[in-house]
Amino acid sequence: MTKKITSIVLKLILIVFLILLSAVTIFAGLTGGAILEVMKTAPKIDSDIIKYEMSQNSTIVDEDGNELDSIATNEYREIVDYNDIPDDLKHAFVAVEDERFYKHPGVDPQSILGSAVENFRAGGIVRGGSTITQQLARNTYLTNDQTYQRKIREIYLALEIEKNLNKDEILGAYLNRVFMGQNSYGVEAAAKTYFNKDVSELNLAQCAALAGIVQSPSDNSLYKAIKVGEVTDQKILGEFNIEGEKYAAIYNPAPLKREVYVLDKMLEHGYISKKEYDDARSFDVAESIKPAIRTNTEIASYFNSLLEKQVVKKLMETYNMSENQAWDRLNYGGLRITTTIDEDMQKQLESIYNDFSSYLVGDTSTWQQAPLLDLKYDQYGNIINDNGNLLYYSKANLLNENNDIRLRADEAWYDKDNNIVMKTNKAYLDQTKLMFRNYYSLDENNKNLRTHKSGYVDFNTNENIKLDDNQNIVISNKYLEKNPRLFSYYDDGTFSINKDFYDIDLDGIIQPQSSTVVIDHSNGHIKAIMGGRDQQGMRVLDRASSIPRQPGSSIKPIATYTAALDNGFNLATGVDDVPLLMNDNNQPWPKNVYDYYMGVVPIRKAIELSINTIAVRTAAFA
Repeated sequence: MTKKITSIVLKLILIVFLILLSAVTIFAGLTGGAILEVMKTAPKIDSDIIKYEMSQNSTIVDEDGNELDSIATNEYREIVDYNDIPDDLKHAFVAVEDERFYKHPGVDPQSILGSAVENFRAGGIVRGGSTITQQLARNTYLTNDQTYQRKIREIYLALEIEKNLNKDEILGAYLNRVFMGQNSYGVEAAAKTYFNKDVSELNLAQCAALAGIVQSPSDNSLYKAIKVGEVTDQKILGEFNIEGEKYAAIYNPAPLKREVYVLDKMLEHGYISKKEYDDARSFDVAESIKPAIRTNTEIASYFNSLLEKQVVKKLMETYNMSENQAWDRLNYGGLRITTTIDEDMQKQLESIYNDFSSYLVGDTSTWQQAPLLDLKYDQYGNIINDNGNLLYYSKANLLNENNDIRLRADEAWYDKDNNIVMKTNKAYLDQTKLMFRNYYSLDENNKNLRTHKSGYVDFNTNENIKLDDNQNIVISNKYLEKNPRLFSYYDDGTFSINKDFYDIDLDGIIQPQSSTVVIDHSNGHIKAIMGGRDQQGMRVLDRASSIPRQPGSSIKPIATYTAALDNGFNLATGVDDVPLLMNDNNQPWPKNVYDYYMGVVPIRKAIELSINTIAVRTAAFA
């Protein structure tokens, strides 16, 4: 009996073992297959791309080989030769990011386990598990997606990179690519962003501070960006704009702790002596921070913007590149890109757009209202729509001489509790945001009209701002006491609202806007393009190629006149410019833009004047 039970138990154990073994085998097969599939779809390693793609800007040439321009980028990145990077900075990165960098083959299992233990002891993330080579693979070929497929590709690519590049080449490529916060890429750009100096001029303490940023660029950035209106007693290092709002560069204490950690690791691994360590610890990095004032890169032409998108798409299709890799190759790969642009034609078009209104209607400097626009104004000079609703304030009606929003005595006042009460069309309440109306101005030299966007003040909670029973805006006394600079009160009972607490687009957008594309009809090549008037900056709105729009009258030559020409008409054929019928309102249809009819007109003239009646009549042949 006992033997029989023992036999049954052993059989059950054997069956369970075989089931588990089969499951493990199947899982291993599936996992191995998945890994092989991921490896197959990984980008091919090109050592020249990794080493040199950022050493030279790509250039644009015309069909005759004449150089026209170079590719511009909105990333702040400056390439530096490996030999110009201080040894202290190289050692700082290796010590804190990949201490066995010179020993492992691209992946370091010991580092993965060690970082887990170290992070557990620290009670937070102080070190990542990826090697410098893995980070280079991710920065060059991959995205930051948190998926197993991406991690497998990263490991595979890191091993391949180690086969193709030596350690100095890997470290140099990494230091020129790594994101350093504040839109800076690479150590040269970071040195100028935070210290306003070349990377070769950094001392040991500054090197340690920069190396400490990479673990978390948002947390360890050497300064923080805070709205100007929310600054209290923080140390301000400078001011700048982000998407229409004013921000202050505020000193951030977090990276100084990280700097000490980096110095500790450098000392532990023998990269610095105890004296060098002590000297670096005594240096005040915070006092040496000096945010650089970057000048705006010149506007990239609209043709270049369109060209860049097409080149990136072509690189991805032809070389099986990721989008990140294609943009890197475009921006820094030293490509020579041949275009269809006609430089003389492009310059002529740009010249027209530089003096657009004068080119179309002559001298407008003495005009009292904006050229090229048919607008309605109220009695105070504000722009209104057909229903009399306000669209844009006149600048003089909204802003004072300091460009602060001004409120008359009947638009704002103190109540008995010293709250400010506002009853005005110049602002409205959107939940907790005090939103200001937009305005317009006229250029002094040619009276071109510009529309300006005004910003808002976010009060965060309706305890600070609310609507009373009369729908007036009420701002609490407590908030005003905490933000005494927000409102200014004058002896005549008027108020102004300090523009440091919100943003106003003082440059404005010139109106009307326009776009032009010149195409060689024989082959479809774009010869010149303009996507807007008077726009500056990188990646500006390109109205010529980026915005889908109805074709309007530009479809007439294709939809109607081409068919007519194919059916016996020619450009000299006369067609009667008269309405075809009377509509339901007993009005003639169709109407022309000039609001009358000219009788018989040659097709050539009909195309020139975009005559609607003749387009409709010739549509019968389409």
